Amino acid sequence: MREILAKNKEQVVTGVLIFFSLGFLAFFQESPRLSPAFQSFVVAVIFFLVIPALYCKIILKRSLQELGFQRGDMVTGVVSAFLSAGIALALVIALAQVFPAFRIGHTLPFLVERSFLWFVLYEIFLVPIVVLLYEVFFRGFVQTLWLRHLGWRAILVQWGLFLILFLISKDFSWSNAPFLLFAPIAGFVAYRSHSIWYSLLASSLFFLLVDIFFLIFR
Repeated sequence: MREILAKNKEQVVTGVLIFFSLGFLAFFQESPRLSPAFQSFVVAVIFFLVIPALYCKIILKRSLQELGFQRGDMVTGVVSAFLSAGIALALVIALAQVFPAFRIGHTLPFLVERSFLWFVLYEIFLVPIVVLLYEVFFRGFVQTLWLRHLGWRAILVQWGLFLILFLISKDFSWSNAPFLLFAPIAGFVAYRSHSIWYSLLASSLFFLLVDIFFLIFR
């Protein structure tokens, strides 16, 4: 057993760090003195972005390319990003027809729904930042760095961890359904292109299209 752990020390340590991060986020209790949204955002930035980057650079002494921050296959990445966003949007539209609660329950912040300027700012700045956090941790840290040796199966594992996080934290709502739906698709884009830049592009485009759809056809 010790020999196995010694040979796979990096895999074990990385796995422990990943599960610790997910557990902390799942059971994190906000302070009543600060905005819950602000606290959750700060904690997510630390555990989904800062810690993976520092772990890769300082502990493993590797380039951030190990997390997927590389050019990769640009043609495959761009084509996959646009195709996956379109296909996933078609799935969302179909689900919205089958589940009316999806169409009603998928809401945006008050100002975003009522002001075009706020909508543009929301889609240009806030959405890509949130998407970046998920891409770095799940598609970069989990799928690309930790589980690279599993090949395409790493897509399913990172999706499973993504689902578990939402289930344990009891943060599931129709507004989060698109995130859960697109997680394996984003994983596929990152896997095919060897870069999380294209999964970031795909996710950002997908959420833009989804938000436009629900604003128009709710």
